[in-house]
Amino acid sequence: MTGTELSSGDGITLYRRPFTEGASGSRALLVRTAQLHTGWKEEFFSHVETNPWGKPFFPDAPQLHFSISHSGDWWICAMSHQPVGLDLQLHQTYADPAKLAQRFFHPRENSWLAEMGYSHFFDLWSAKESWVKYMGRGFYLDPGDFSLVSPEGQFPLPPQGQCKLLPCLPGYSLCLCAQQIGAIHMEPWIE
Repeated sequence: MTGTELSSGDGITLYRRPFTEGASGSRALLVRTAQLHTGWKEEFFSHVETNPWGKPFFPDAPQLHFSISHSGDWWICAMSHQPVGLDLQLHQTYADPAKLAQRFFHPRENSWLAEMGYSHFFDLWSAKESWVKYMGRGFYLDPGDFSLVSPEGQFPLPPQGQCKLLPCLPGYSLCLCAQQIGAIHMEPWIE
């Protein structure tokens, strides 16, 4: 790879790190991760802009797509040549998952969760967040207006693209969405 070209066959790479720094620490990690992923100079990543719905991007490196998430004590980032959405969820809530599902999820998802005893609540929440990030619209898309559970009960089955629940730390859910999910590479911790 030379200059600012990205290979279209490089799949999706995930970078992770223990995290407690807050928003400014997340931005610094994003820049460091982009440099590690591409081998490019920091100047390509010095400016971050957002689309009208808040999805961040690098205007000086528009061919590089990313999605970041942090939850609990972890930060994680997906880097790719295609739009991606990634969400990490710590399995912790102070509200009843059944009430949250009724309020925020599509009726089909709520029924599916009820049948499962709400044991997949965080998997579904992570999938919904990663899908709206992938679509570049965030929760400007009402989470109750779309379902990631098919009428036959298949999950995750998004209206567009693909979503995949990934192995994660105990007590967390992790989901990745993209148009096409092929090879996924997990890099060691970022130092």
